[in-house]
Amino acid sequence: MPTMMVNEAAPRSLLVDPIFSTEAILHLDKFLPGQDTEPQPLEGRKLQVRTSEMGWNFSQSLLTNFPLIVSDLVFIAICYSSSFLLGAAIQPAAVSLHQYVCYLAMIALGYLLMTCFLGAWKTTGVSPVVELKNQIVSIVSAHLFVISLKGILGNVSMAEMIAVTASTLMCCVVLYFARSAVRLLLVRQSWWGERLVVVGAGNETNAVLRFLDRSAHRGLKSIGVVDSLENFSRLNIDPAQYLGNLTDLCTIMKTHRATWCIASLHDRNPEDLKQILHACDGIPNVVLLNNKLMLPTLWSQFYECAGLSGVHIRNQLLSPVMRGFKRLFDLVVTLSALTVAGPLIGVLAVMVKICSPGHAFYSQGRVGRDGQIFRVWKLRSMVPNADLHLQKYLDDHPEMKAEWVKDHKLKNDPRIIPVVGKFIRATSLDELPQLWNVLTGEMSVVGPRPIVDCANYDAKYIQDHPGEFGLYCSVRPGITGLWQVSGRNLTVYEDRIRMDAYYVRNWSPWLDYFIMLRTVRTILFREGAY
Repeated sequence: MPTMMVNEAAPRSLLVDPIFSTEAILHLDKFLPGQDTEPQPLEGRKLQVRTSEMGWNFSQSLLTNFPLIVSDLVFIAICYSSSFLLGAAIQPAAVSLHQYVCYLAMIALGYLLMTCFLGAWKTTGVSPVVELKNQIVSIVSAHLFVISLKGILGNVSMAEMIAVTASTLMCCVVLYFARSAVRLLLVRQSWWGERLVVVGAGNETNAVLRFLDRSAHRGLKSIGVVDSLENFSRLNIDPAQYLGNLTDLCTIMKTHRATWCIASLHDRNPEDLKQILHACDGIPNVVLLNNKLMLPTLWSQFYECAGLSGVHIRNQLLSPVMRGFKRLFDLVVTLSALTVAGPLIGVLAVMVKICSPGHAFYSQGRVGRDGQIFRVWKLRSMVPNADLHLQKYLDDHPEMKAEWVKDHKLKNDPRIIPVVGKFIRATSLDELPQLWNVLTGEMSVVGPRPIVDCANYDAKYIQDHPGEFGLYCSVRPGITGLWQVSGRNLTVYEDRIRMDAYYVRNWSPWLDYFIMLRTVRTILFREGAY
C-alpha cells in the first residue's frame, strides 16, 4: 500500500488533532521577538550558558532551598517522635526502637522523593499557598506509603496506626509554622536568597519592587532595574538601583550572578522584546509580565492553543462538587470548634455582662450570599448606644472625622468597653458566636469579611465597585479571610476590596487551609488589631 505524504495541499481532514498550528508558527517567525532576522553561520554561534555558570546557578539555588528542606525533615522527626511516644504509651508491647528508626527513615525518604517528584524542593519565589499545598501532599503521601507498605508486608498494630496518623496531622500544622519561622531567620543572612534583576521601568515596576521588598522571605533579592536611563528616571526609586541599558542585560546578569529575571513586556517595541528574550536565554528563571488585567494567579496554568501562549483559568467555586466540599469543611470545623469555643463563649459573655450593662451578645444586619441580608452575631465589645456615643465623640473631636470617613474605624475607639472589650477585639474572640452563623449556612469559616449595607460603612464597596461586589455576593462571607490575615486595620479600604476579589477568583481548599493557619498567627501576634 503506498504511503501517502501530507503536504500543503493535503485536505484538512487528514490533520486530526494537531499538536500545534503551523500557521501560527509561520506568523511567530515573522513577528515574535527572539528570532534573528538573518541566520548566523554555525561556526559563529557560541554556547550561551557556560558550565561554570550552570554550577553557580545550581549551587545558589541549593543554598537557598536546602535549609528549608532540612528544617522540614527536622520537624518531621520531632512530630513522628512525639506520635511514636503516644503510640508506645497506648500499646507498649507493639513498638520497638528498631521500628521507630525504620519508620522515621522511610517517612523522611518518602517525603524527599515526593518533594523532588513535585518539584517542591524549589521554594524560591513560590506563593506560600502553593508551598503549603506541596508540603501537605508530600507529607500525606510519605506517611501513606509507609503504612501501606507495612500493611502489605505484615500486620499494622494499633500503636503503629496511631503513631502514623498523629504524625501526619501534626506535620500538616507544624511544618507551616516551622518553615515560616525558618524563612524569617534566613532572610537576615546575606548568603541566603537568589538574586533577581527587574527588566523594564514601566508603571508596574514600582509595584514589583515593593512586592519583592515586602516578600524577601520568599528568597528573591532584587539587585536593581535594567532599562533606558530615560525610562528609569521616571521611577521614584533610589538611583543606585539603576544597573544599565537593555543592550547590557546579558552582561549585567552574568556580572551580578543573577539567577532570576522579572521582565515587564508591557508596551515594549519589537526590538526591546528581542533584546530582553535573547538576554534571558541563559537565565534559569525568567518571569514575563505581559498582562495588565487582574487575573487569578494561584491556580491558573499556562495554556498553548494553536502555537500561541495563553492562561487557563478555572473558577472552582462554580463547581457544585467543590462548593459542597467547602460546606462540608465548614460543618466539620465548626462542630469541632464548638466543643472548645462553647464554654469559652459562655465565660466571655459573663465577663461582658459584669463590665458593661446590657446584653452580652450583639447582632447586626450584613450582606450575605446572593445579596441576602442576615444577622451576624458577635460578643458585644462596645458600650450601649454606641452610635450615639460615637457621634458625640466626633462632634467633640472633629479632627478624628477624617480617620472615621477614610477607614470607618478609629484606632482609639471611645465606644469600646474598657479591658474586656479591647481584649476580645484584639484577639478576635468577639467573632466566636459567628460559628452559629456558619452552622445555619449564612456564613463560612473562611470568606470575605461581611459588609454592612449602610451609608456609614460599606456604601463605597457596593456603589463604587459593582464588579467586586458581585464577586462578594457569589460566596458566603467568612469568620476569617484574606483581609483579616493580611494586616486588617493597617490596610486601606481599597485593599480589602481587592483581597475579596482575589479570594473569590483564586479559591481552593488549600487557600482556605492556609488562611486558617495564618489566622492563628494573626491572633497570637495581634497583627493589625485594634
